[in-house]
Amino acid sequence: MFLTIAAAAEAEFTEKKSKFLAYSFPMRNEAELKALLEEVKKLHPTARHICYAFRLGEKKDIWKAHDAGEPANTAGQPILGQIKSFELTNIVVIVVRYFGGIKLGVGGLMSAYKEAAQLVLEASSIIEDFEKEPVVFEVPLAHVEKARYLLRKEGISDVKEEFSEKCTFTVMVSRENITNFVMKLNALPEKKLLMP
Repeated sequence: MFLTIAAAAEAEFTEKKSKFLAYSFPMRNEAELKALLEEVKKLHPTARHICYAFRLGEKKDIWKAHDAGEPANTAGQPILGQIKSFELTNIVVIVVRYFGGIKLGVGGLMSAYKEAAQLVLEASSIIEDFEKEPVVFEVPLAHVEKARYLLRKEGISDVKEEFSEKCTFTVMVSRENITNFVMKLNALPEKKLLMP
């Protein structure tokens, strides 16, 4: 079990006329980072500093902090520090800074980025989650609705469907529930378990 956030959130903070806009996003892997950064860049095309930090994995052992042109360790590390303080993982926090004309200095920058990250994490919906594993199975097209019903009943929303002569479902199931879920799959007619 680990703590993460349920959905994206945002917060705003101003320090000596510099505006800090903070965004938190759930993130399952580093491949998602590029799209999330692009999303924020589209909202703020003139911003010079779009700093971030993320932490991934049930063991919280994958992380990165990026200063985006700010002095070394004045932005990414304070953001990461707040992620650690809230004991979160599978999350990225992105902070956009618009310079207000008054220099904040190294200490001021660190404090401002920390404050922005703290505010967005306080605005985020923090939840307990479990590490998930893929389960892949296929059913004849005639039984697709029965499979969808089972997935809804089990509360599984992370679903990918591929159609050919049959429908192949790839679903993410918490490690603790895989055995129980596979047993329930047996109720589906003509299903074939491909993985695990």
